[in-house]
Amino acid sequence: MAEVWLLDLGNTQAKLSCSVSFGAHGEVFFFEHPAQGILSPDLFALLVQKPKALILVASTSPQAREAFDSSSVGKRAITVRQQDIPLEIITTGTGIDRLLVAWAAWKSHKEGVLVADFGTAWTLDAVTREGVFLGGAIGPGLSAQIQSLQRSCPHLPTPSAVEASSEEIPRQSAAAVSAGTYRFLALGVNALAQSFEDSAGQSLGRFLTGGASPLLRSFLPSTWKEEPHLMMKALASLPQRESLDA
Repeated sequence: MAEVWLLDLGNTQAKLSCSVSFGAHGEVFFFEHPAQGILSPDLFALLVQKPKALILVASTSPQAREAFDSSSVGKRAITVRQQDIPLEIITTGTGIDRLLVAWAAWKSHKEGVLVADFGTAWTLDAVTREGVFLGGAIGPGLSAQIQSLQRSCPHLPTPSAVEASSEEIPRQSAAAVSAGTYRFLALGVNALAQSFEDSAGQSLGRFLTGGASPLLRSFLPSTWKEEPHLMMKALASLPQRESLDA
């Protein structure tokens, strides 16, 4: 049986985990990209130590994938494609990351789902109980919003989750900026989720994932279930992954 590693190549970081068995993964390691099109040397250092391991890769960044493919470990990569995901997909041009986390949530919930993924960009996607991927929305993520605000309005305080925690109308600039980022993003996605559910015409379970999900969890209703590593769960559970044990 070949050793299999799961690799998620995102826009600003890579996430790597060992597939301990079909459907299960181990500890998740994070590697920040030093710059666009450049991957962390630590990522390669870890994989070089596993010369016989296969690497199941999902990538949303053409630059990151090109850098990985041109490396010494790239030849061991097996790419996840849209047709590998057991969903009926009626959208076009949808990123593999959105499809994977939506499928993982749907497979776990066994009903229709909405999945909010708070990463470099935030996404909200819907899958019906019958397994039809309906599509969703994409917007600038929490860190992207904060960085943009700091560049455009450097005189404003840096937003923080602590300052945003109060539900009162903010009376100071720090609280106002924080409410306008953390609370606004969470509550906006929640309202959009309700709109999507109404449009789907059926009840949809709610899941959240992604690096910023712990920062936004407290601003969302308790109906949202946090699953921090839905991407790794999806990669570990794909039929393509199971075939590697055959």
